[in-house]
Amino acid sequence: WYHDNLTRHAAEALLLSNGQDGSYLLRKSNEREDLYSLSVRGKDSVKHFHIEHTGTSFKFGFNEFSSLKELVLHFANQPLIGSETGTLIVLKHPYPRKVEEPSIYESVRVHTAMQTGRTESDLVPNAPSV
Repeated sequence: WYHDNLTRHAAEALLLSNGQDGSYLLRKSNEREDLYSLSVRGKDSVKHFHIEHTGTSFKFGFNEFSSLKELVLHFANQPLIGSETGTLIVLKHPYPRKVEEPSIYESVRVHTAMQTGRTESDLVPNAPSV
């Protein structure tokens, strides 16, 4: 569930398209070297929470944890407050780093081939010779 160089927008796209309420992942924050972002899917949105790595612990709000595992176990039982409206979010489903699914580009190519009656190899453009 740790996704090293995932951007905020990519995290939102993954969690909204493939996640469910309570799905989460951890990624490096773009803001500072010692910050991580915990991206968590609520009902229809993704919230991002900063976690500061002090070198010996992980700080989240007023809480401090000796490991990320300890942090996740804590918030699996204690909900996070996800917005000004007080939406509660519980960490339920870690989003795996590797997901076995075809890329959307490949599925579009195959779908197009099926719709037009052509084979997939017909759809690969031939590069002009120089």
